[in-house]
Formats: sequence, structure tokens, C-alpha cells
Amino acid sequence: MRDENTGFNILSGDEKIKLRKSVFLAIWWQVMLSMLIAAAFVIAKHQGFIFKKLDYDIFTPIIITGLFSFRFYIAYCRFSESYKLWYAIIDASRIICRNIWIMIPINNTQELNIKKDYLRLVGILTIAIKLNLQNESIDVDQDMRTFLSEELYSELREVNNVPIRVVNLLTEYFYRIFHTNQTIDRELFIELNHSLNRLTMIFSDCQRISNTCISGYFSIYCKYFIIFFHLVILPWHLAEDLHGFTIPIVGIASYISLGLQDIIVKIENPFRSKYNKAYLDKTCQNLQAQIVLEWIDYNPCQPKFSDL
Repeated sequence: MRDENTGFNILSGDEKIKLRKSVFLAIWWQVMLSMLIAAAFVIAKHQGFIFKKLDYDIFTPIIITGLFSFRFYIAYCRFSESYKLWYAIIDASRIICRNIWIMIPINNTQELNIKKDYLRLVGILTIAIKLNLQNESIDVDQDMRTFLSEELYSELREVNNVPIRVVNLLTEYFYRIFHTNQTIDRELFIELNHSLNRLTMIFSDCQRISNTCISGYFSIYCKYFIIFFHLVILPWHLAEDLHGFTIPIVGIASYISLGLQDIIVKIENPFRSKYNKAYLDKTCQNLQAQIVLEWIDYNPCQPKFSDL
């Protein structure tokens, strides 16, 4: 399904390219620098400052291709696992909402309102997980202030790990209705806690990806090797044979290589990438809307399919 608000589409509704979501803005100065250095090599070659053509080692492009392939494979694996875990969080949240709404009995309007409050808290939990993975505070999201009371909002602002505190609040609610109110049996209490345990473990896996980076030595080596190749080796080798055509060829080669390098860096950690932030926000908003439409605003007095 097409979503114009995500960072995955390069075409808007009127099919115009969105440059703000392109890698061009991030690497244009590096491409221009490589073209300027290529022009300097061409001028130096014509002036006689460079007398010998640089021996072009055939293994250099093979090394670059191997580095790109290895890095892209690692980045894609992290990207794929991240979104599998993220949708597992969404699915686990839906399961918790369904269990709260259907399996927890109510006897009066007050208990119904309490149940709706904790349904909203499940939606808040997904937002808190997203903010934690992005290393941001709850102040940056307006939904947190909208759906939470002032007392609870002030409490969550002071804690170090907001998702864990929200999980604890849900656990206390399940324990209260099981032990104090005795409105659910032991099997249902275990099932509700099992759902929270699964959500907590998925959140821990997401934290592992968000907080674990690929070795800085390997990333620095790849970047500087590619820059040195395009700034020195490639223009020195092409200047004698291609003359002025060396400049655009070096620019195109630099754009391709540096663009791939920038893309790989962005998809290595999709939780903290600003290009994927809109997509994560959209999924949280969709879950909030589903909670409101399917559970909080659901009218049990309406005729059901079985009644019809």
C-alpha cells in the first residue's frame, strides 16, 4: 500500500521527486569536491606535472564491490529484523487490547471507564517504545500529553525507562483485578501477563538493535577507502586517456558510491533514522485509531452479525 508520508517513496502525489528524501543533499558537497580534484588532475596532466599514468589495480574495484556487498548485507539484515520486531510489537499490543476488552468482565460504568483508560495506555506504550528506541523524551510527542492525565504524565517524565514503567502499570492493573477484585481467574491472569512478557522481550530485542552499532573501525575504513579511491586513484588513472571527460565520470562514480554508502548508514538503524521516523509515527497513529474505533468507542448495544 502506498503511503506518501513515509520515507520509502521518492514520488509524491503529483509524481514529483522529493529532493529532501534523496541522498543528493547529504553527499552533493563530496561529489563536487571529487569533481574539483578531478579537474585539478586534468589540468596538472595537461601542464606536464603528472608524467606517468597510475597503474590501475584490477583488485581495487573488486575490493570496493566486496565492501559494499558485505556492508549492505549486514545493514539489510538489521533493517529487516527491526521492522519484523516493530510489527511484532504492534501485533502484541493488539492482542493485549483484545484480551483486556473481551476477557476482563465489568460490573459498572466506573470499571468500564477504568478499562478504557488502560486500553489507551496500551497505545501509549507503543509510542513510549518508539520514543525510547529513537532516544527521545516523551515531551516531543503531543499524543503523550493528550491521552495521559497530568499526574501520570508528570510521573513518566521523571522515569528513565518509560515503556517499562507503563508495563508495570498494566501489570498492577491485572494483579488488582485478579487478587483484589477477583474478577478474573488464574488462567486469564497468566495469559494477560504472558502477553506483557512477550511485548517486553520484543522491546528488548529492538533495544539490542538500536543500541548495537557496527564496528566503527570497519565503517571508517570503508568510508575513507572509498573517498581515497574517488579523490586520488580514479582521477589520476583517467586523466591521461579521457582528459576533460574525467570530471563528469568521476562525479558520477562518486555519486553512486557515496550515495550507496549514505543509504547503508541510514538503514543500519531504522529506529533512529529521520527518514523512517514518519513511518513509525504513522503506525503508532494507526494503532491509536484502531484502539479508539474498535474498543473504546465500540457500542455493544449495536446489533451483531450473529443477531442479524
